[in-house]
Amino acid sequence: MRKRIARFALFLGLLVLSLGNVQGTLAAPPAAPTGVACGASYFVRWGDTLSWIAAWNNTTVARLQTLNNIVNPNRIYAGQALCLYAAPSTPSGVRYTVRWGDTLSSIAWRYGVSYWDLAVANNLANPNWIYAGQVLFIPTGEEPGQFTHVNIYLIALEDAGQSGTEIGCGDSVVPVEVTIAPTNAPLTAALQALLAIDDQYYGQSGLYNALYQSDLTVDDVQIVNREAIVHLSGGVTVGGVCDEPRVQAQLRETVLQFSTVDSASIFINGIQLDDALQ
Repeated sequence: MRKRIARFALFLGLLVLSLGNVQGTLAAPPAAPTGVACGASYFVRWGDTLSWIAAWNNTTVARLQTLNNIVNPNRIYAGQALCLYAAPSTPSGVRYTVRWGDTLSSIAWRYGVSYWDLAVANNLANPNWIYAGQVLFIPTGEEPGQFTHVNIYLIALEDAGQSGTEIGCGDSVVPVEVTIAPTNAPLTAALQALLAIDDQYYGQSGLYNALYQSDLTVDDVQIVNREAIVHLSGGVTVGGVCDEPRVQAQLRETVLQFSTVDSASIFINGIQLDDALQ
């Protein structure tokens, strides 16, 4: 009888010890993922569940478990840092810090990459929502600066739209391709190239430059929601009534040539272009 009681007591002791070890193992936080560079983290708050975190961050429970070495998806704790997705491991690429007014399409165009490739490379749940200060991975081995050619726009006088888009006084506005120094800001470079022309007529082309009497410099160029906002400063001089639509067309068409721009607001010394010309 005493032997049976002793064996039973020993059995209970081993059982308690075993349960204690199991509880201790379950309570320990999961090990951090090894060999994985984390692209973004989330700190668990009281009441969070792994399924809610996965849904909110456009990922899956299984993916979160794999990245964070979580055995039991029902056991996460407040304050725990979860890796939401792995940082891109592509060795060829650069980092870009988003600035105010940037859009994903304008950044993709600037670096010569696909809009969707850029969204996928950064695990963006909503590619239409990026914010200033955000660091994006650009999946390309080249720094921006691949733009070496742009168009400037000049006037074919009184040709009734035969050479290009017809504007006032029966003229046409005509694109002319020019070479520029490699840059990641082709819109600014195009305006600078246009404003740098001092001659009334462009080379042997016979195209007229209505800006030849003006002395303008580019102060600032931004693209906000596909609208180019251009600030110029200096003096603008026109040679007659017909030069007003010519200057407008030269500046606007030079800005609107780019696929990321749908509209343009141009200011000279803080005054809207149309008012400045008047």
